[in-house]
Amino acid sequence: MDFVDVYTPMLDASGQPRAELFRADRLHMTADEYAIWRKVVAPVPEER
Repeated sequence: MDFVDVYTPMLDASGQPRAELFRADRLHMTADEYAIWRKVVAPVPEER
């Protein structure tokens, strides 16, 4: 089983989650965060 690291791109320079990627509740992600996920995950099936 392989894992795709979508966590690291969500972090700022100090290793904390980037606030601008989350809604006001700090739980749900914004469209910008889903765009990051797409960028990270989309190439994976082609690499296998």
